[in-house]
Amino acid sequence: MKKTIFYLIFVSFVFLFPLKTNAQFNNDTQAAFYDIGFGAVIGGIGAIINKKPTEKTGNVFIKGFWQGALGGYFVFESKRLIRATVKQDSYRYFWPSKIVNSFGNSILENAAANRDFWEQYHFNIGFNRLEFDLKNKGKFTYKIMPFALYATVNGFINGNLDVNKSLCVGTFIFKSNKEIQGGNFFNAGSAEAYSLTNQILYDENFFSISTLGHEIIHTYQYEQAVNFNSFFIKPKKITLVESIHF
Repeated sequence: MKKTIFYLIFVSFVFLFPLKTNAQFNNDTQAAFYDIGFGAVIGGIGAIINKKPTEKTGNVFIKGFWQGALGGYFVFESKRLIRATVKQDSYRYFWPSKIVNSFGNSILENAAANRDFWEQYHFNIGFNRLEFDLKNKGKFTYKIMPFALYATVNGFINGNLDVNKSLCVGTFIFKSNKEIQGGNFFNAGSAEAYSLTNQILYDENFFSISTLGHEIIHTYQYEQAVNFNSFFIKPKKITLVESIHF
């Protein structure tokens, strides 16, 4: 069983993470195909891993597949909102985009965990994860995401928290007055800015709405990848990111 699970994870990475990992796609059709396809496959595979002994594999996969696709569609729409606000050179749609993105990733996570799409919703701000269990009378749970906490510490070490932009966008954004160096496993970026998990560090000498929008989409890619946590609910009884909670 364990070999099968990790084989499915490997295949998912091979088919869903293209060699060209840009934050932007050539057109909406390409972006929608990626996000919806990602959601469908992750939802379907995760649902099988987390299925109950009495459930039929085919039915569970179909349910996870379409729910994951639905979540992926909302993730796609959240990225379209980012592109729209960048075109307007404003902060108008950053918060609506973040809300839609959280909604989509919550549906995708439910699918991969073999839950109904409405059962649990979460909202991430920096290293803070706020969970609402609608199946259990809206029970609220607060969790700390260790990787994102590391990114926050990194932001304070290499820059200063930009309170105004953080409030406008709903993401921890740090600024620096020196050239930014990115490009390891946890981040992607340029000399102007980079994203580390779901945090952003930018060079205030080269800031633009376009650069910010680009990095926000990178943080959305991180949020999508976190849904692989659901693969480990049943076989390992742990998660990789949201592992500390109160």
